[in-house]
Amino acid sequence: MKNNTYERQIYDFIVEYQARERYPPTISEIAAHIGGSTGNTWRYLNILRARGLIDWQRKKPRTIRVIGPFK
Repeated sequence: MKNNTYERQIYDFIVEYQARERYPPTISEIAAHIGGSTGNTWRYLNILRARGLIDWQRKKPRTIRVIGPFK
C-alpha cells in the first residue's frame, strides 16, 4: 500500500500546485514534497501515467497535466 500512498501524494501535489501556481511543478519540486529522490519520483509518475491519470510532453519542463481522477 505504500506505493499507492506515494502515488496519491504526488497526484494531489500536482493538482494543488497547479491550482495555486497556475503551472505544473517540476520533478525536483515533486521529489522535495514527498521527501524522495527524483528517480523514485519518475517511477511513480510513470505509474500514474500508465494508469491514465497524468500525462506530459517528453523533454519539456513543466508539462505535467492531470487527465483523470484518482481512483
